[in-house]
Amino acid sequence: MKNSLAAALAVSAFSLSSPSQAAPTNYSPQNALLGATATIQGYANNGAGITFGVIDTGITKPWIGFSGNSITSASCIGSGGSASRCTNASNTSDDNGHGTFVASEIIGRVSNSVASMSGVAPSGNLIAVKVLNAQGSGTSVDTAAGIIYAVDRGAQVLNLSLGPSGSAAQQSAFYNSLASAINYAASKNAVIVFAGGNAAQAFSAGANIGGFTDAAIARMILVGSTDANKNLSSFSNTPGSAGFNSTTNKSTAYKNMWLMAQGSNVVGASNYSTPQTGYSYITQMSGTSMAAPEVAGAAGLLAARWKILLTNGTLRSVLTTTATDLGASGVDATYGSGFVNLVKAFQPIGDLTIKTANGTTVAVKTLTGSMLTTGALGNLASITSQLKNYTTFDSFTRDFFVDLSSVVTAKGSTSAAASAVTAPKVVKSALAFADGSSLAFGSVETEKNPVAMFGETKGEKQRWVASFTDAKGETVSAGYGVPAGASFAAALWGSDTAASSISSSLGVSNLLFNFSEGGTFGAYGTQLDKTTRLALSWAQTEQTQDLASTALTQANAQTIGAGLTHKFTNSWTAGLTLGLLTEKNGLLGSTYLDDSPTKLGETHQSISMGVSSSFTLGHKTDLLIDAALVRTDGASVADSIISDVSTLTSRSFGAAVAQRDTFTHGDSLLLSARKPLRVISGSAGMSMASVDDDGNPIISTQRVGLTPTGNETNFSLNYAAPAVENFSWNAGVDMKKDVNNIAGENEASVFMGASLKF
Repeated sequence: MKNSLAAALAVSAFSLSSPSQAAPTNYSPQNALLGATATIQGYANNGAGITFGVIDTGITKPWIGFSGNSITSASCIGSGGSASRCTNASNTSDDNGHGTFVASEIIGRVSNSVASMSGVAPSGNLIAVKVLNAQGSGTSVDTAAGIIYAVDRGAQVLNLSLGPSGSAAQQSAFYNSLASAINYAASKNAVIVFAGGNAAQAFSAGANIGGFTDAAIARMILVGSTDANKNLSSFSNTPGSAGFNSTTNKSTAYKNMWLMAQGSNVVGASNYSTPQTGYSYITQMSGTSMAAPEVAGAAGLLAARWKILLTNGTLRSVLTTTATDLGASGVDATYGSGFVNLVKAFQPIGDLTIKTANGTTVAVKTLTGSMLTTGALGNLASITSQLKNYTTFDSFTRDFFVDLSSVVTAKGSTSAAASAVTAPKVVKSALAFADGSSLAFGSVETEKNPVAMFGETKGEKQRWVASFTDAKGETVSAGYGVPAGASFAAALWGSDTAASSISSSLGVSNLLFNFSEGGTFGAYGTQLDKTTRLALSWAQTEQTQDLASTALTQANAQTIGAGLTHKFTNSWTAGLTLGLLTEKNGLLGSTYLDDSPTKLGETHQSISMGVSSSFTLGHKTDLLIDAALVRTDGASVADSIISDVSTLTSRSFGAAVAQRDTFTHGDSLLLSARKPLRVISGSAGMSMASVDDDGNPIISTQRVGLTPTGNETNFSLNYAAPAVENFSWNAGVDMKKDVNNIAGENEASVFMGASLKF
C-alpha cells in the first residue's frame, strides 16, 4: 500500500511503499532491467570518479553497503536558502529512511550470507545533503541551498527524489523557485535528475514552468515509474503536453526530458522501520523516488566513461536517443522518450568518425581496404599496430576504440613455383644478320591465360618486347607490359654476357624499375670504348586516371635509369648505376587511393645508387656482387591519418655465382643470395586521438618508425639446360626468410618449367 507524506508548506512531497523485507539473495533486478549489467558497469569502471549529490533526507552512513565509498554528509535544513549555512553536524543522519534507500540504489553494494544488492554505479562518490526532516517534509529554499552546496563540492549528477503537492500553480511555483539553483548547477555542467511524482497525473499538473536557462533544461531529466514488466506504475505521473519555457523563450516539452525506470517494488537499503534486522537494511520501496536514482546511476555510468557528455550537456540526449519505446513509437505524452536502455546507450550513436591530421572528419565506414603494402615497407607494422586500437568518435563526440588495421593489407608473395605455373605463353621470333647484328621480338598471349603474371585479361593491350643489337654491341630495346629490368641489365653489361643474366636475376642495380612495370619502356646501351659501356633506360606503369580501377595494385610511376660499366681487367668489371623513380599515390611500391585517409603522400621521388662488380672466377664461372642504396624524399600529407613522411633510406644487396656447361653443353647453374629492398630508416607522423580531462578530443601527432619488422633474405638454386633450339627446361629451389620483410613469414618452393629465349 502506498503512503503519501505531505510536505509542510506544500513544497516537497514524495511517495513510497510500506517497507517489506526482501529475499537475501535478491541482487537488485532493477539494474538488469536498465541494462546495467556487470559488463556495462565494468566498462564504466562502476562509476568511479563520479560524485553524486543526493538531495533528500540524509543517509545512514554506518550501513555496510556504503563502506567502500567516499561519502560527505551535510544538512541544509534551516539554511534559509544559504548554502554557507549548511552544516555537517550530527543532524545530517537519515531519520526517515528515504535518502538511504535512494543513495543505496546509486552507490550501495553489499553481498553476504544474509543480504545482497548493488547500486547502478557502486564505485561512485556521494554527497548526501539533508533537506527533508523525519516526516519527509522540507522547504524549497533549503532544497535550493542543498543543490548549491552539493555542486560547489563537486557533485556532477544530482538526484532529487522529491517534489511538490498542491495545485498546478503551487507545483509550478516550487520548480520555479529552484530555477536559480538548477541554473547554477547546470553552469557547473551538472546533470539534475527529478522524480516525476506519484499523483498519477501530468507533471506539474499540466502547467508550464519558466525561469530555467537553456543549458539547465538540456541537463534536466524527469523520471516516471514502471513495474518490473515495464508497465506504467499506477501512481506514476506522466509528462503530459506542457513543458519548460526557457529564459530565451524556447519551449521544451516535458516528454522530451522524460525517461522511465522501474519504480515499483525496487530493492534497496533503508532504516525506515525495524523489520530489516538480520537483513542488513535490505527492503523494497515503490515510487518515482525509486525510479529517479536508477536513472541518476545510469547517467553516472555514462559520465564516468565519457566526461564529454557533462561538458557538452548531451548526456540526457544520449539516454533519450537510446531509450526503448514503451508506448507509441518515438516520444509520447505517457512514457516520454521511453525506458532507459544502457546497452544501447553504451554503443556508438551515428557514424563513427576519425580526425585526420588537418582536422578533417572522415567516416570509418569509408576506410575499408585503402592501402596495399609491399616488400620495402613490409606490412607497415608500426602503423597497423596503432590502427588496431584506434580512437574514433560517434555523433556525441564519445570516443570508441576500433580496429582499423584492415585498411592496410600486406601484398602476398608469389613463389617461383607459382610463377612458373601461371607464366604466360611467349611467342618469339628472331633474326640474325650477316654483319653480326640481331633483331628479336617476343609477345605475350593473354586470352588463354587470364591469371598470367602481368594480370592480363581478354581485351587488354598486347604485351610485347623487341630489341636490336648491332655488331658493335649497341643495343636498343623497347616494350609494353614486360619488366624493363632485364633489358636495362642487357644494355648495361652487354646482351650476351654472363653478368647481364646474373644482374637481371639479382635485380639490385635495376631495382627501381620493379616499381614502374606494366606500361611502356625503352633501353639503350652502347660501347663507349673497348672497356666501358653506357646504358640508359626509361619505364612507366600503365597510366590511369582512375586509381580505384587498379584495385590498389599499381601506382602511377616512372623510372629513369643510367649506368656505366668498366672492365678493369680481363676478370674484373665494375658498374655504377643511378635511378630516379617518381610515384604518384605510391611509396616504394606501396599503393593507396588518391582520397585515402591512410595515404602516405601524393607524390614521392626516390634516387638510387648501385655499385656492382663482376668477377670471372675460372672457366665459364662468374661471380656478381651487387648493392644499392635508395633515398626517398619525405612529404607532408593532407586529409590523412598520416600527417607526414620523413626522408626514407633503403638498401638492397646480393651476390650470385653462375656456371655454364656444368653437366652438358649450353646448360647453366645459378646460385644466388639476396636481400631485397628494405627501408632501414625513416618515420611517419601519425594522427592519434585522445581526450582531455573534460572529455574533449585532442588530436596529436605520434612518430612511428617505417622500418619493417622482418629482414627478407632469399636463397635460390636454379639449373637450366637446352632441349631443342631456343627452348630450354629449368628447375630450381627457392628459400625465403621474412618474405616481404614481414617477420616470421617464411617460404620454400621447388619448381620446374620451360622457357622460350629471345
